[in-house]
Amino acid sequence: MPVQRKQNQKANRANPILGAGVFTDGSAPKSNDALSISSQLQNIPALQKLKSEDASDRAWAATAVSHFVQDDAQRKQLLSSGLLPLLVPLLADTHSRVVLEVLGAMQNVVISGGESAALDLIHMGVMTPLMECLSKIAGLVDAAMISKSIPPKTNLDMHVDVIDESDGKKSEDLLQPSPFDLAQQAFGLLWSLGEVSNDVVVQLSNVDVITFAMRLLDPLHISIVPWSLMRVIGQFLNTIIESNPKVHAIFSNTPAFVTLLFSFVNSNAPDFGTWNDNKIVLAVLCASILENLRPVLIDQSDTPRITEFYSHILTVLSKSLDLDLQSQLVCVASAGAALASQKETLDSEMTDSHDGLSAVQNKDTKYLAELESKLENMQLALELLANIYSEEAPEAEQCSEEVEQDDMTETDIDMDDMAIVTCEDTEHQENATEANLPTSVLSQALLSDTLQLLPKLARIATVQLPVPSLASKSTESVMIHIHSVLARTLGCITNMILLGYLSEWQVSQATLLTELFQGIFKSCINISSAVPTDMVLLDACIGAQWSLLSPQTPTQDYVDWLLKLVAATSGAPASLRAKGVGILAHHARLQGNIEVNRIIGRSFIAQLATSDAPEVLCEILNGIYDIYGDATFDYDMPVFVQGGFLAQLEKLHPTLRSKFKSIDKRKQRDVRERADEMILNLRAFIQYKASERK
Repeated sequence: MPVQRKQNQKANRANPILGAGVFTDGSAPKSNDALSISSQLQNIPALQKLKSEDASDRAWAATAVSHFVQDDAQRKQLLSSGLLPLLVPLLADTHSRVVLEVLGAMQNVVISGGESAALDLIHMGVMTPLMECLSKIAGLVDAAMISKSIPPKTNLDMHVDVIDESDGKKSEDLLQPSPFDLAQQAFGLLWSLGEVSNDVVVQLSNVDVITFAMRLLDPLHISIVPWSLMRVIGQFLNTIIESNPKVHAIFSNTPAFVTLLFSFVNSNAPDFGTWNDNKIVLAVLCASILENLRPVLIDQSDTPRITEFYSHILTVLSKSLDLDLQSQLVCVASAGAALASQKETLDSEMTDSHDGLSAVQNKDTKYLAELESKLENMQLALELLANIYSEEAPEAEQCSEEVEQDDMTETDIDMDDMAIVTCEDTEHQENATEANLPTSVLSQALLSDTLQLLPKLARIATVQLPVPSLASKSTESVMIHIHSVLARTLGCITNMILLGYLSEWQVSQATLLTELFQGIFKSCINISSAVPTDMVLLDACIGAQWSLLSPQTPTQDYVDWLLKLVAATSGAPASLRAKGVGILAHHARLQGNIEVNRIIGRSFIAQLATSDAPEVLCEILNGIYDIYGDATFDYDMPVFVQGGFLAQLEKLHPTLRSKFKSIDKRKQRDVRERADEMILNLRAFIQYKASERK
C-alpha cells in the first residue's frame, strides 16, 4: 500500500492474499491517488493467478479464494473485482486439481453469500459449463468403479495447496484429486444452487443426472464411494425431487431406483441405519425422497400398500428420535465449561501445557460438532414427520353464507341467532370424541404408528432446558439446534392431534398425555423466564397445549402463568397471547370449579378495558361468548350475573366498537373483519344475556 502523506498514523498492513490496497479490517484508504479502489483490486494476486498459465498457480489461487470468500467484507471485495467471471471458465480446465478447487470456491461463495451470491453465479451462466464438467466427472467415476478401487495416492484433502518445487516436485498423480472428490464438490454446488433456483432444478431433472446420482448411492459401491459423497447425493436428490413431476416420472419408470432407496430405509446396507458417523441421516433422506414419490408409487385408496409403505418410513424416522437429549444437555454443559476454562487459561498465561489443552479442546469441539450433525438429522426427521401428519389435516369449516360486513348493522343478528352461536361450542365439545376419529385411508394407516411414536415425541418435548446464563458461547450453535428440535417435536404432536388421534390417545395413553401436558408447562415456565425469550419455542409449546386440552382441572400456578402470558405487559406476540386466551377460555368452561372461572372471567373483562392488540381482544370476546353462553352452567349465576359482567360489557361496547373501527382494512383486512364480527356478536350477546333469565 502506498504511504499516505500528511498522516502520522501507522499505515494498514496489506493482506497477504489479496495484496496491496485491500484491508482485512474493512477500512478504506484515504488517498488522493487517481487510482480508485476498484482499479486497485484488479491487482489482487489471488485473482491474477486465476489467469496464470501455470496450473499450480491456478489451483493455489482457487484454494486461497475458497477460504477468503468466507469473510463477508472480503467476499464483497472479490466479487466486485470480477471473481465470478474468472472462476466460471475454469470449470473446463484440463487439470482436475484446478477444477476441484474452483468447485470448492464456488460452493463457499454460495454458502457464505447466500441466495444473492447463488443467483449471481447462475446469471453468470455457470450451469452450462457445470453440467459439462459433471459429465466428465461421471466418466472418471465410472472408470474408478470399473476398476473397483480408488486410484492410488489420489484421495487428497480438499484444500491442500499444490506441492511446489521446494517439496521435491512429487509425481503428477499425487496432485490429481479422486474423481469422487470432484463428484462431491460438483453435487454439493448443484445442491446449493438448486435450493435457490427452480430453473436449476429443471436443468437437473434429466435421466443422465439422476442415473449418475443413483449409481453413486448403489450399496454395491459402498466400499469405494466415500460416505461424505453419498450424504451429499442424498441431500441433492431430496432437494430436486420435491414437487417435481419430471423427476417423479424418472423414478416411477425405474423400479430399481425405488428398491435402492428402500435398501437404505430398511437398513440393508451395513452401518447406514446407525448413529455411527451419523450415517442414519442417509436413511432419513431416502425416506424423505420416497415420501415425495409416494403419490406416483401407491394409489391413495390402497390401504394395505400405504400401511406397508409407512411401516418402513416411520420405522427409520422413529429410530432417528432415539437420541437422549436430556443426557446430551449434561454433556453439552460439560463441554462448554471445559472450553470456557481452556480459553480463560490460555488468555491468562502461556504454559507448556498448551498442547494438552488443545487436545482437550479438540475433543470437546469435535463432540459439539458431531452432536450438531445429529441434531440436524433429528430436525430433518421431525420435519418429515410433521409433513406426513399434516397432509390430510381437515380444513377449517367455511361458512355457507358470506357476509358483507360494511352493509351489516348490529340489528342484523338477533337473539335467537346468538343463542345458536353460543351453544355451538358446547355441542361440538360433546361430540368431539366421535368427530376427532381419523377417517381417511392415510389417517387410519398411520394410527398404529402414532402409538409407537408418541412416547418418543413426548420424551423429547418435555426435555428441560438449562438456565440460559449457564450456557457458553461455544455451545450457542448446539443450543439453537436443540431449541429447533423441541419446537419441531411440539409441531409434530400438534399435527397428529389435528389429524384426529387425540381420542385414541386418551384411551390408550392417558397417563402419558397428562405427563406431556405437565412437562410442556414446566418448559413454558423455563422458556418464558429466559432472557431473551425464545418466542418461537414458546409459541410451539402453547400451540401443543391448546391442542392437548383435556377436561382436567388446571392448577392455580398454571392459570396464573397463563394470565401473566396473555397480558399486554408480557411482551409476547399477539398471536401467541391469543392462543393463551383460547386455553384459558377452555379451562374456564369446565364445570365444577367456579373459582377458576371467576379468576379467568374477571381477568378477561379487565383486559377488554385496556388498549390491547385487536387479535387478543377478539379472542377474549370469543372466549366470553363460549364461557357464558348458557345460564345452566354452574358458574353463570355466581360469576357472570353476581359479578356484574353484563353491565361491564355494555359499558365497554362503545369503546371496543370505536377501537375496532379504527383498524385499517387495507393493512389488516383479516383482523378488521374478525373484529367487526366480534363487535356485532357482542351486541347480540348482551341482548341475549339480558333476556336469558327473564
